Amino acid sequence: MQAFCWNDQQLQQAVHGQRLNAEAGRRTFDKVGTDSRAVDAQSLFVAICGERFDAHQFLQQVVSAGVAVLLISNQQAWADIADSIELIQQPAVILVKDTRIALADFARWHRQQMPLKKLIAVTGSNGKTTTKTMLAQVFAEAGQTLATEGNLNNDFGVPRTLLKIRPEDEYAIIEMGANHPEEIRYLTNIAEPDITLITNVAGAHLEGFGSLQGVVETKGEIIEGLNPQTGVAIFNADMPGLDFWLQRSKEIGLQSVKLFAKKAEQTSPENDYEMVYFADVNTQNGGIDFSLQVNQLEPVQVTMPILGEHNAMNAAAVCQVALSAGLPMPQIVKALAQFSGVPGRLQQSKIRCGLLLDDSYNANPESVKAGLAAVAALPGCSIACLGAMAELGKFTESGHADVAKFAAQVGVDALLVYGEAAQQMPKIYQHELQTNAALREQQSSAFAEHDQLNQQLDQLLQQWSGQQCEQINVLVKGSRSSEMERVAQFLRENWAE
Repeated sequence: MQAFCWNDQQLQQAVHGQRLNAEAGRRTFDKVGTDSRAVDAQSLFVAICGERFDAHQFLQQVVSAGVAVLLISNQQAWADIADSIELIQQPAVILVKDTRIALADFARWHRQQMPLKKLIAVTGSNGKTTTKTMLAQVFAEAGQTLATEGNLNNDFGVPRTLLKIRPEDEYAIIEMGANHPEEIRYLTNIAEPDITLITNVAGAHLEGFGSLQGVVETKGEIIEGLNPQTGVAIFNADMPGLDFWLQRSKEIGLQSVKLFAKKAEQTSPENDYEMVYFADVNTQNGGIDFSLQVNQLEPVQVTMPILGEHNAMNAAAVCQVALSAGLPMPQIVKALAQFSGVPGRLQQSKIRCGLLLDDSYNANPESVKAGLAAVAALPGCSIACLGAMAELGKFTESGHADVAKFAAQVGVDALLVYGEAAQQMPKIYQHELQTNAALREQQSSAFAEHDQLNQQLDQLLQQWSGQQCEQINVLVKGSRSSEMERVAQFLRENWAE
């Protein structure tokens, strides 16, 4: 197989740039970098100007590393060093007005050159990364699949992911995140997806969106990158944004819209839209089993080694995407059965007293509720260790109160919280309790230090183990700023089997 590479002429045409030193000759490259410390002779270095830095300050460093091509927006920065570099050693230098936009333009051009069967774009308030990873596992059964790595889902990360697509890739799964309006619109017009998926909407990044309707509208922007004639938009029919998304789909002339949802007892399949339903979720043996049904066809049973009804919903979404791409149902079900989740996202591991559910990666009210429902559904006693949720703006107080009430409603047996915004949660939790209050009132506390929470958790586990509870399951969850992984690590180190 011939090694893949680009050349400076392709880059120049794609970004509508100006070549500053044509006399230096043509250059080829097979990598795109924005970190001056991680480039080599096969790299294009994109000099990004950020709020706190300007990569043009490091041009001499990257040239010394032998970089093949420079993409810059500051012509003077190149002029300052050009005379000190022999022509034969000069990289190809291309000047643009804005290097970040040029990076996006290059990524869009590259995506158009690649012979993908399908590019799937995924967004939503919760479950993007889990669903993306689940999709990648399902599509890998059908052909070589590229998926977004880590959290490279913003206006900087999506172009870099698209530029990793190679001719041998058949499918690409691209995660798209946003914390302000217009961001998804920008990303989807770069990626030009064949299928788009909105997993859900919830109170995430409300500080940037202002309201839930702001979230609905921003997530809905993802469909604007679809070809109206051939693209497929997939929506969660249980979400408050459905009517808005359906109307927006009609406005832009989308010919194919499909849905997924939880099937209620009185649910009847929609006449206008193809539906994938999930139903009858049971928790057992450290996993879930449930049924998937396409319209009025016979339901198919699915077993997955992960927890939470929300993951059955994610599976229904994945099923609808995969069916829309032409994958057969047996292949989809087989791949789902092998999916064990994503680190830091409701990952279960055994501890001496029961199970640790590590969901410490991030949090918003709806994702915390999903974690609480999952731990409460397990046999035995449940303890929730929750960190304060960030980026809720004016909804900070109500969001934490809502979660505290939900913890009581689903029957969580103890609530330990960390962080300033979470300090009132134990009081609200206790007030909401209606049964077994005497026990639970003693086991709800707020802490200002992780070590204090860990100490109380340790005492609680020792007190309950073998006495009140044969099995104790612990959920650990919070926003990144709460660093709740420190609690999960404490459990792994001190309560390992």
